Amino acid sequence: MRWRRNAVTVAPGFLMEHQAFTVWKGSGNHGSGRVTTRNGALREIRYAGRIGPGRINKAVNNRKITCTEELIAAAHAVSFSMALSDAMDRIGFPAERITTTATVTSANLGKRWSVTSILLDVIARVPGARKIDFIDAAVGAKTDCIISRLMSTNISLKARLES
Repeated sequence: MRWRRNAVTVAPGFLMEHQAFTVWKGSGNHGSGRVTTRNGALREIRYAGRIGPGRINKAVNNRKITCTEELIAAAHAVSFSMALSDAMDRIGFPAERITTTATVTSANLGKRWSVTSILLDVIARVPGARKIDFIDAAVGAKTDCIISRLMSTNISLKARLES
């Protein structure tokens, strides 16, 4: 391994495993669960099924409970921001700040729910970077980030360089 800034670069083929543990109780529509990650960053976080009218929607809006789509949005925003930071580093313009909002849209497509699209909305402060270089890096990061590569849905990007 060799160290690069705050990240570790490893040889191709190196495997890493990350785990989360969940317990679900109840039916799909009326149950809920808790999720904990192995490293403890998430601990006993409450989640529920589909976000829709009624009890679950109210609980989510009150920030008492999350859902799988919200967890996907969080993972995508984090992954994309790190990929964009790496891309800006590679072209010689380290980002001072990257703020990303990932919006996951899901729809009931007949008998099952599906994630139909994800919008990555990013604003970044990158001293000295030209807009064209930033946009190229953002588009590359959208394609290269690990969560984008995992998803089989339409992923849109809105990127703005802060002055």
